[in-house]
Amino acid sequence: MADACLCRLLFQFIRDAVNAVRTKDPPYNPYLYESLMNDVGGALDRCLAYRRECAALESQAVTRALEYDLFLKTAANDDLLNNLLTDTAALLKTQKGQSDTAHALGGVGADPLKSFVPAYTQGALATADAVTIQNKKKAALADRLKMLRDYQDALQKRHTTPGHALNYAERRGRVITLIQQDIAEAYQKAVAARAGMIKQLGLKEDPAYAFPVIAGDDTDVDFLDRFVLWTREMIRAFEVYSEDEIVFELVLPLASPYTSDFAPSPRAPSFYTAQSFNNVLADIGPSGGLLNIDIKAALPAALRASAGDYYDPNVRLRAIGLSAGVARDQDPTASWSAIIVLPDQPNPYDTVALDGQGSGQTREKVKRTPVVLGRVVPYRFDATPAIASGNEVWNADPTADLTSIFIEPMNLRGTDFNSEVRGKNELKDLKLHVRLAAKPTQAMRDWMKGPLPTSVRVASGAKN
Repeated sequence: MADACLCRLLFQFIRDAVNAVRTKDPPYNPYLYESLMNDVGGALDRCLAYRRECAALESQAVTRALEYDLFLKTAANDDLLNNLLTDTAALLKTQKGQSDTAHALGGVGADPLKSFVPAYTQGALATADAVTIQNKKKAALADRLKMLRDYQDALQKRHTTPGHALNYAERRGRVITLIQQDIAEAYQKAVAARAGMIKQLGLKEDPAYAFPVIAGDDTDVDFLDRFVLWTREMIRAFEVYSEDEIVFELVLPLASPYTSDFAPSPRAPSFYTAQSFNNVLADIGPSGGLLNIDIKAALPAALRASAGDYYDPNVRLRAIGLSAGVARDQDPTASWSAIIVLPDQPNPYDTVALDGQGSGQTREKVKRTPVVLGRVVPYRFDATPAIASGNEVWNADPTADLTSIFIEPMNLRGTDFNSEVRGKNELKDLKLHVRLAAKPTQAMRDWMKGPLPTSVRVASGAKN
């Protein structure tokens, strides 16, 4: 738990937490930036709430400390005032003088002054009463001050009792521990998300809301506020970017020739010929078969970026799955198992430097967990097969390199539990189902397979 000492301010604890992680590689996949930024926003919301609670506790603790200090000083002053206001020394002297005078006058024969004896005698008695009253006042004031002191001392103990609600310093320490955990997590996730969005989407940061850095001086007092402003601006920038994106699905046969929507030629090449596909799967028995494919070649032309393109589609995966191409009379319960290994992605920290580290460093590429499909069933045009859409797929770039597919037969044919496996003669094709997000060109000519037909040409000056 954080040190509960009130001599250190909250922003100093925040600075300590950020300094502890700011030069480390975040343990998060930078390409999962949507979920990361969502987590950052949630953590910062909690940090703002913690800061409010911490400020309230600090205010209460300081107020209580000042009040107790004032009480101690006032109590000492009250002791002095009590002694001064109830001091009987002067009264006792007066009483003695009155008694002595009465006694002296009483011993004088028929002197006319003898008539003042009763007055001095009664005056001495009255003074004695006044002394008694002063002593009672002193005792009463002392009792009152003791009750106040007992109350304040008892209350003060509550402020230092472990676990007590009035122990503001201890409660502040717990809040600081929470805010340090959240701010460190938010910072590392923000670093990862920032790198991923800049690398994959090319997002630009607004200089007015730059990514917050620790200065090591009193300007760090507004670090949390600058962090919140950067986060809000990046979320807005991503929302604006996403407005022109589309999410679509493609079915890519691996062996059977196919006509692809918006492909550059009427018949796009398949990944394998029927013969080469059979050769790859010739030994598909219990050991299975491995296929390596280039998804980029199967994308519509308007989604394939190149060095000369004036747009960048930033194609990335949302989901991926497989279905089997089988003969029409094939057993409909035929099924296979498959593992898909997506291509590694460039490490964004190679170009988006971490705080305290220069860019241009070569780092290990970002790897994805394999996609495991436990049941690959025959293709049906009216149904979507089981697909994976978790972190192992999200925002993966299928155009970065080859995608590997390991296909293995299942030892189950309908209700017959025998040892026969699916042979290559039963698996005629594999169809790769991909759901993609991209920002394609808005120019019609980029979608057409040939020259734009005269009948659909747009008016001069319009976007084409």
